[in-house]
Amino acid sequence: MSIQPKEVAKAALASAKKSGATEAEAFIVSNRELNVGIRDGRAESVKQSDARGLGLRVIVDGKAALVYTSDFRPEAVATLAERAVALARHSESDPANRLADPAPAPAKLETFDPAVAALTPDKVIAMGVAAEKVARGVDPRIKSTQFGGAGASHGETWVINSRGLETSYPRSVVSVFIGVLADDADGKKRNGNDGSAQRFLADLRPPEAIGREAGQARRAHGRREEGRHPEAAGADASRHRRQLDPEHVQRVLGRAGVQEGVVPHREARPDRGLAADHAGRRPAAPRALGGVPYDDEGVPTRKVTLLEKGVVKGFVYNLRWAQKAGAASTGHATRGYTSVPFIGPHSVYIENGATPVEEMIRGIDHGFYLTDTGAFGYDPATGGWSYQASGLMIEKGALGAPVTDVSLASDTLAMLKGVQKVGNDLVFDGPINAPHLLIDEMALSGT
Repeated sequence: MSIQPKEVAKAALASAKKSGATEAEAFIVSNRELNVGIRDGRAESVKQSDARGLGLRVIVDGKAALVYTSDFRPEAVATLAERAVALARHSESDPANRLADPAPAPAKLETFDPAVAALTPDKVIAMGVAAEKVARGVDPRIKSTQFGGAGASHGETWVINSRGLETSYPRSVVSVFIGVLADDADGKKRNGNDGSAQRFLADLRPPEAIGREAGQARRAHGRREEGRHPEAAGADASRHRRQLDPEHVQRVLGRAGVQEGVVPHREARPDRGLAADHAGRRPAAPRALGGVPYDDEGVPTRKVTLLEKGVVKGFVYNLRWAQKAGAASTGHATRGYTSVPFIGPHSVYIENGATPVEEMIRGIDHGFYLTDTGAFGYDPATGGWSYQASGLMIEKGALGAPVTDVSLASDTLAMLKGVQKVGNDLVFDGPINAPHLLIDEMALSGT
């Protein structure tokens, strides 16, 4: 007979209370995962795993401790609870140690697709092979695959505590990704890549489209024989207008993250709103990857607007940091079963703008269109970041010569402050999403 997560959680809570816990919380995750690596038209690797784990958090007179296990046998769970209480008694008391109360259910999100759970290894392999085949056929200079593959996973998350809270939801993820390498005239390797990740198989971009985009990205910026530094292209390297495509806006936002109670300063001025989550009331994309009905403390999630028209509109909290700030949790606790909850985003996006990308380009007399990045540096204390970058010069409203081996640098606040226009091409394809952005005067220099 299979062991039910709810039964394991309740047994853990009962053992913790019996051992002397004032309060207790059981966090259980299960996951079945299939990942394939693709190279040269065949599966290079196939990995399939089943994992589950219990994280038990106890509070004894304001003192907290966390223990965890993947052993769900009753005797193992009971021993774990005893150890948790013993550890808590030796920790420091903190009034911010608290658990969630039961709350009304949030708006329904679609987090699980039976079609993803039903994917076989052969089907997942075929998806990855299809993406690679198209990518390798785009340009004769593409000689090899840098990385490629596909994956599918599904599982369930449970949070049950001694205050009467019981939450659970199923989840699924399917993905295809490909990166290819080309030999340029001077013998250097140039790359192009693309990928898609979704909750539902029907929402995944076709593998052939992913492969085509990866190959075309390499063709667009990888022509080393034509590539120049910005100075050689007649550019003032320090005062270019920059156009960032969605992938690279997403990377910056992902690195900046949503820290513990921290959002950009009130002087940041994006044209549109920056939202930390579209779970909860009136979700913008109920199937969006990352969106969940409850956070990892069992608090219902909701949409939080961080920035709107240059004004800081909100902060995100988990229970601990909400208590410290005298606020309420916004449902942004995230964790694994081996860790205590910390603050993290679920589904971050910049709202869609009104400007077509082609119109953005036509309005730029002298600029740079970022198409690819390499090494990345980010300083969380200052928000400063820098990319090894490649792209295309924009001259008199048209895409021009490729530019390679340059450095693009700014900081998150300056980037948001410098937003001039927001594209109308927002697509939800991953946990962080954005349209094209036109940025004023980011630093661009040769290496």
